[in-house]
Amino acid sequence: MEKVVFTAQAAQNVLPVSEQTLSLALRFIVILTAATVSLFLWMLIFHIISVNRFKKMERFKSAVEKSAVKAAADTTLKAADILPPVNILLGKSNISALNELFSTLPPEHKNALIALINQLDCSTFITNGLNEEDNEEYLIDLMRVVGELNLVSHADKITSIIKDNKDNIDIIFEALLALARMNSSEQFMQICMDKKYIKRISFRNLQEIIIAYTGDREILYKKLLTAPDNYIIRICIKRIGAEGIESLSPNIVKFLDSKNFNLVIDALRTIGALKYKPAAEKVQKLLKHDNWEIRNAVVQATAAIDIDQYTDSLIEALQDSEWFVRYNAGKALCEATELKEVRDKVYATNDEFAIEMLNYMMAMSGIRRVF
Repeated sequence: MEKVVFTAQAAQNVLPVSEQTLSLALRFIVILTAATVSLFLWMLIFHIISVNRFKKMERFKSAVEKSAVKAAADTTLKAADILPPVNILLGKSNISALNELFSTLPPEHKNALIALINQLDCSTFITNGLNEEDNEEYLIDLMRVVGELNLVSHADKITSIIKDNKDNIDIIFEALLALARMNSSEQFMQICMDKKYIKRISFRNLQEIIIAYTGDREILYKKLLTAPDNYIIRICIKRIGAEGIESLSPNIVKFLDSKNFNLVIDALRTIGALKYKPAAEKVQKLLKHDNWEIRNAVVQATAAIDIDQYTDSLIEALQDSEWFVRYNAGKALCEATELKEVRDKVYATNDEFAIEMLNYMMAMSGIRRVF
C-alpha cells in the first residue's frame, strides 16, 4: 500500500511540471512564429520599397538619357523643355542615378547632357547642398556632379570641405577628384602640395585623381614634382613618361640622386621612355648601385636611349651578379647593330655567365649566326 501511495503522490507532483513545460514550449513556438512572420513582412515591405525605388531610378535614367540623345542630335533644344527641374534632377532621390549616367553614357551623349544641365540655374541649389555636410552620401554625390559639370565657381567651397574633413578619406578623395575634373588649378595644387590632406589616400587613388586633371598637365607636373609627398612625385614622374612630355625631362634627372629606390626606378624608366640622352652619363653610373632593381632599370633605360652607343655599359651589366639584370642586358644587346662585335667583346670577358646569357638570348631571339 505504501508503494502505491508513493507512486500516486509522485505522479501528482510530476504532472504540473509537465504542463508547465508544455505551456512554455507553446509560448516559445508562438513567439518564434510571430517573430518569423514579422521579419518576413518587414523583408517583403523592404523588397517592395527597393523595387519601387529601383523602378523610379530606372525611369528617371531612361528619361534623362533620352533627353541627352535628343540634345546631341539637335543642339537648339532647351534644357527647361526636356529635363526635370533642378530640385528633381539633383535631388537626393536621383543624384546617384545621374552620376551613373555620367559614367555610362557615350561621350557625345554625356557632353550633350552636361551642356543641357549647365543651361539650368543650379548654383543656389548646389550651394545649399554642399552646406549639408551632415549627409555624407549626398555630399559626395553632389561633388561628383560639380566636377562633371566643371562648375569652377564652387571650387573654394569644395576646398573648404576638404579642410574641414581632413581625416575623412572618402570626402577628400571625391573632393580632389571634383577639383581635378573642373580644372581648378590653384585649389587643386594647393591641396596636393599639403601632405596632411593626402597622407592617407592610396597610391592608386592619387593616380586616378591626377589622371582626371583637365588643365595644363605640363604645368601641373612641373609644380607637383616639388610636392612633399613621394606618392605624388612618383605619379607625376610616371605620367610624364607615359604622356611623352619631353620638356620636363631635365626636371626628372635630379631624382636619380634620391634615397628612395622607387623614385630612382621611376625616374630611370621615364628617362628611358623619353630617350633623354643628356641624362645617359648619370644613368650609367647607377650600374654600380647596390640595389639590383635599380641596376635593372638602368639597363632598360640605357637600351631605350641608345643601344649602340652604350654597348660597353650593357656588356658590363651582362656580367652582373643578378640573373634578371643579365637577362635584360642580353636581351638588349641582341638588338645591337654590330652584334658580332658585341659577341666578341662578351667572349673576351671570359665570364661564363655573361657568355651563356648572351648565347641564350640570341637563341631566344632566333639569331643563329652573326657575321
